[in-house]
Amino acid sequence: MIAGTYNLTIDQGSTFRIVVGIQDSAYQPMSLVGATARLHVRSSSASGVLLLQATSEDDEIIVDGEDGILTIQISHEKTRLLVPSVAVYDLELYMEDGTVWKVLKGRCRIQGEVTR
Repeated sequence: MIAGTYNLTIDQGSTFRIVVGIQDSAYQPMSLVGATARLHVRSSSASGVLLLQATSEDDEIIVDGEDGILTIQISHEKTRLLVPSVAVYDLELYMEDGTVWKVLKGRCRIQGEVTR
């Protein structure tokens, strides 16, 4: 599976939500039964500093295994702590058989909050 490129914008202090559908090579919903997911945001791909993390273990990524859908939802309390910037991210799937797939990657723009 080749990772798709999609640039994200997160508004500081607002709930962030995005729904991602994963399809197989026949354009059918991919089975994600038993899979977990993780998203990391860093200032650069080489940076050791994690700006934001969301995982299925902490229920910020919901994996709908049968329909091949990932719902990413990050609370406004968590996005409030982000510093306005342009960063990079990727989203990985950890399959039950041990396979790891990078499904999305791109830039992540964090827009500053005005109303506080």
